[in-house]
Amino acid sequence: MGLEADWLMMGSTTIRLARASGFDGYGQPTYATEQTLPAIVQVNRRAITGNDGRVEQTVADVFILSTSVRVHPEDRLYVTDSTTPNRLLAIDHVDDEQGQHHVEVTLG
Repeated sequence: MGLEADWLMMGSTTIRLARASGFDGYGQPTYATEQTLPAIVQVNRRAITGNDGRVEQTVADVFILSTSVRVHPEDRLYVTDSTTPNRLLAIDHVDDEQGQHHVEVTLG
């Protein structure tokens, strides 16, 4: 079994991603239909410094196993069956020689 197959086998968790799609008449964000995606979720707690200089506490790192999904700061990401979206503290689209390999999202 190759490295890529091993990577995909570790993605036994599914997450839900709702992409920001615009704003309603009251200026509140609207979201597209949720997508269910395979992911690896590593629960951890560490302090990171955000772009604004504030120190934030993380709760997990999520590795979304998709070569095409793009995640943006205004999107909503739900881990497990939660009805409350997690705060997205950091997003990294990781590339290899063939393009996007996966997306790493740090949750707060």
